[in-house]
Amino acid sequence: MKKFPKELREPDRKLYRIGKKVEILNNLIWPLSVKRAFLKQWAKGDPRLPKIVYPKYDFSMQRGELRQIAKQCKSEHPFSHIIKSTAQSYATALEMVEAVGTKKFLRLSSRLYGLPKDPVSSDSVSTYRAATRFLKSVKRFDLKSIAPPELACILPQTVVNEISAVAERKFGDHGMRIVTDSKLKSKASASPSRIRVREGVSFTQHDIQQLIQHELLVHTLTLKNGRQQPLRALGLNSPRTTCTQEGLAVFAEFITNAIDVKRLLRISARVGGIQMALDGADFIDVFRFFLESGQNEEESFFSAARVFRGGNVKGGVVFTKDLAYLKGFIQVHRFFLMALQHRKFLHPQYLISGRMDWTDVETLAPLFQSKLLKAPLYEPDWISNRSTLLAFLLSSSVMNNLGLSRITS
Repeated sequence: MKKFPKELREPDRKLYRIGKKVEILNNLIWPLSVKRAFLKQWAKGDPRLPKIVYPKYDFSMQRGELRQIAKQCKSEHPFSHIIKSTAQSYATALEMVEAVGTKKFLRLSSRLYGLPKDPVSSDSVSTYRAATRFLKSVKRFDLKSIAPPELACILPQTVVNEISAVAERKFGDHGMRIVTDSKLKSKASASPSRIRVREGVSFTQHDIQQLIQHELLVHTLTLKNGRQQPLRALGLNSPRTTCTQEGLAVFAEFITNAIDVKRLLRISARVGGIQMALDGADFIDVFRFFLESGQNEEESFFSAARVFRGGNVKGGVVFTKDLAYLKGFIQVHRFFLMALQHRKFLHPQYLISGRMDWTDVETLAPLFQSKLLKAPLYEPDWISNRSTLLAFLLSSSVMNNLGLSRITS
């Protein structure tokens, strides 16, 4: 497997051209006017369900091209599987966006990202079970004393400057731009050459460290590595890689001590909110749930909006993408531990060599060994130092097996 199969070169190039232009989340975002209207009514004690009108989307041309690419991938070569499954995931995501507000939207979302009660590991642990256990455990602590509110007084330009300094050290002069963006709904967004930081809000020091580890040193880093690969599909931010990408990013927050309990609480609460909505809770019910979990009104609105974007604010139809953070973390943690246990010491390195699902690593490993695929040009420090990685993994694994991580009342 030392050569790139000729018959896959054109499908790979075509997929890259199409995939770079595909927008999923931007087609589901709610306008800020919806937030203002909802919170105004909430303050009056008369909350009303948001009214969202989506455009009529038609991506039939792109979906047809993507399915044609998938049909061309008939060989047993590992690249064929990557190209085919990546094209199929884009086609599914575009079909999902076309189906906003319907049960079909939920069905396609669950195909891409799963459902809260789906088993995540061989011992049948589900994302919902993990989230519920964490939320229950948090209630036993006085968070106001342990994690008092952090002063959010850092301006966006300061965040830009701090991320820029790390980007320059890690990537050198490779055209990275860190900018502010007033239209951004999340705190930050990453691409191979640019990170956007939300304008008009203040940040905490914890926010900055999370953005550096999550956005810059995982999302941007893996895309940059993927763009160096001969297989161009590894340089795409495709839906099939979402769970692994978000899992890697959360894992990076953990191992670098950039995460805090409030961040983990938000990630777990999102899973609970998705399950509530699936069970029939409407937007107002889920908004209240986030308020009760410790978020302020604005945060609670945005958290509930993440659950219902593309879905139905009356409940039952939701967007399940936010399962990816906790689900992916469980999968990636297990992947790293199994790789080191089985003496596959380069597998963690392979995983950050481009955008891939964790299950791709075993298949692609021979191609890294034959030099058809390249070792990562950039690595986060915690990947380079495998001793640190092993210590982190073993400590959590041993304590779980001994029951030392269980909290008793």
